[in-house]
Amino acid sequence: MTHTTQTIKPRVLCNAVDFGFGPAGKLSAILAELPEVEPVLLRSQSFGDIVPTFARSKGEDATSLIECTTDVDAALVVLDPALASELARLGINVVYVDSLPHMWTEQDFICEDVFAYCAQRVEGIHELPRLAEVANLQWVDAISVVNGPRDPVPGSALVNVGGVSSPYGSSETSAYTELVLPPVVAALRENGYEVHVTGRVPKTLSRRLDVPDTTVVSHREFLDLLRKAAVLVTSPGMTAMLEAGSIGIPTTLLPPQNLSQVLNVEQVTRFGRGSVMSWPPNTIDRNQLELFRQLGEGPSVEYIHSAIESLRGNASAETHLRKSASTAAASADTWLADYTSALGTSGATQIAAHVRRAIYAPSQRS
Repeated sequence: MTHTTQTIKPRVLCNAVDFGFGPAGKLSAILAELPEVEPVLLRSQSFGDIVPTFARSKGEDATSLIECTTDVDAALVVLDPALASELARLGINVVYVDSLPHMWTEQDFICEDVFAYCAQRVEGIHELPRLAEVANLQWVDAISVVNGPRDPVPGSALVNVGGVSSPYGSSETSAYTELVLPPVVAALRENGYEVHVTGRVPKTLSRRLDVPDTTVVSHREFLDLLRKAAVLVTSPGMTAMLEAGSIGIPTTLLPPQNLSQVLNVEQVTRFGRGSVMSWPPNTIDRNQLELFRQLGEGPSVEYIHSAIESLRGNASAETHLRKSASTAAASADTWLADYTSALGTSGATQIAAHVRRAIYAPSQRS
């Protein structure tokens, strides 16, 4: 009689904040480095479109959090500090991923006592006072998972607007896509490109632009599209920018749609290079935004969304965006490769190593 022994995989509780697709993309990149674990998703939200199907999932009711942690060996949390802190309080070894450490002020909550706080490096910044109290701070490279060479189709352009989603309420609006997509698609076509659009775009707008293939794609599908495109025009989410830099695709950035993207544009262009579309002058008053930042991320995002919404039906704003799109479409190059190279590209691998440590380290669970 033949006996077989089934290896029991370590179980890792996973979650990423539901803000655009970047956090879910980070989670997907890290899990790709951990084939030996069984990911257990705490909250499904929109992740089914972004990350691989997990073997099991848990309920999202916060009251069941203790029950959800009874049979897991560690936790991996992306940009949800409140959840990470609560799991750590329950005695779980938590690996926390902060891909936007340059963003936080004293008004933003930081989880200080997790097993490993993995902060993505910021080019030109070597320490951040807001993270000074974090006990187990680990700086990591850019978190991306771009494997294989580029195989661009001549004349193909990928336009990515991301999730256009936010936990702060007013982001579920089509103002952003309605303002930026028409001039971008027109400018690319005038330059001879065939356009493919990814992201959450209203169907009526897709039909009007004659881009019926507009859709939310999985992280893996997005990377495949990235390899095949000749140029990329993307909203300035950090994940998409780092993946573009890793693969070396000529890139133009769309105007920012939230606080993290405003800061991201400032960060990646701080040394003078970059192909970036702009909002009309004074759309987002930087001094005013800084005042909102002192009140926290939520008020800042609300201010930005309100500013974008105010451009609807503004003829001069439409003219500005058309000119900005034409200029940017003609100037796309591989400038993001230099930024990404300066950070390193092994962040997902480095975080996976911390997850393995967390799995086998003693926990504080009673």
